[in-house]
Amino acid sequence: MKINVLVIGDIVGKPGRVILKEKLKPFIDKEEIHFCIANGENAAAGAGITAEIATELFSYGVDVITTGDHVWDKKEILPMLETDARLGGVQGRRAREQGRCRHERPGRHRARPARVAARAQAAEEGRAQR
Repeated sequence: MKINVLVIGDIVGKPGRVILKEKLKPFIDKEEIHFCIANGENAAAGAGITAEIATELFSYGVDVITTGDHVWDKKEILPMLETDARLGGVQGRRAREQGRCRHERPGRHRARPARVAARAQAAEEGRAQR
């Protein structure tokens, strides 16, 4: 089974989101992309991400949003980080519960290949239902 994965670097502020809104879905269709990963830690005015912006990015065709240290710049994202696995939620919550991740010095959370494959399959099934 061949899986086409698109990985997008930093989405920076509104200009980055506008480009995705206009270009991502046609590109996914044209290139037969099965799974799209994008870094969204700077999607809110270049520093942080909000739940509203994350939902917006998912509606454009992004399947998983990665983050980094700037994710903590917008505290309103914390509830979504804890509940939505597409935004590093489960792994991030576990790290905080175990004391391995501090808001002042967040740890790096890397996707595991098996988890990425499972998410790709779920995304593909979701697209088939649309």
